[in-house]
Amino acid sequence: MEVRAAGSIEPRVAVTVEGRPGTIFVIGHRCAALVGRAYWECLLRPLVFQGRRFTGTGYPATSAPRKTVPLGAAIGTADLDGETVTDRRIAGVDPSLAVGVSSRPSEAFLSARTCPYEGLSNTPTFDNLLRCLRSPVWFTFDPPGGEPGGTIVARSDRQPGPEAAGASISLVQLALVANLAPRRPGVGVGRVAAQVSFRVPSVPAGLYEAVVSCPRCAPRAGGKTLFPAGSILVTAKPKTSPGIRIVSYALTVALVAAAILTFRTWRRRRRLGSGSTPSGEAGS
Repeated sequence: MEVRAAGSIEPRVAVTVEGRPGTIFVIGHRCAALVGRAYWECLLRPLVFQGRRFTGTGYPATSAPRKTVPLGAAIGTADLDGETVTDRRIAGVDPSLAVGVSSRPSEAFLSARTCPYEGLSNTPTFDNLLRCLRSPVWFTFDPPGGEPGGTIVARSDRQPGPEAAGASISLVQLALVANLAPRRPGVGVGRVAAQVSFRVPSVPAGLYEAVVSCPRCAPRAGGKTLFPAGSILVTAKPKTSPGIRIVSYALTVALVAAAILTFRTWRRRRRLGSGSTPSGEAGS
């Protein structure tokens, strides 16, 4: 299908597709917690700060208590929905990735590339977006999973800083569907860069987190050295190769065909045998 721009919305945030004029495809969690007209205004009239557009997302308002974004110092003013608002840092987050607004404490405003599939949650365990924003690097995977031995390309949503560049990446199996950092690294798969290609290691099937081990990041992260960096799905590898499976299927078909042929031959001979008269009984 031919992908087209959705009006003035940044293509990394939303697009349309030829042949489906009534549908717009929006990247996960952008303008979350908004409905109706407010949702469309969020997409069409994002926050504009220093010439860049930031699209909002928020903590769910339906489940109490609703959390607030950990806002820091004011960093300037911005235009939001036709009004001038005060922009503030989000604690532990680079302002080029996301910012907050004083008048909307439960919302974060993200650049188009940042954390494309993560959302805010009032439950700390599942507050994936905040962990994404505070990690030194965050990957999306193409394809989003595969079987052991398959190749996956990981692309970062931000340029890795000097502290994170070259840091080791490992895979750790997750017990929950949440971007959690473990207490220790897992199976190594590569080193941090803007784009990394790696082979899926021989590990059990399941959901895995890409974990970045970055000792040089500790001074800016309160002593933390392990950071979640996106999740992938490892699928079970077939027990036999495609070639062996094809040969097995062919042998099975040949065996069935041989059995059918044998049965038909036996029936034919039986008919022929029942239709003839033994020589000893002639003339009786």
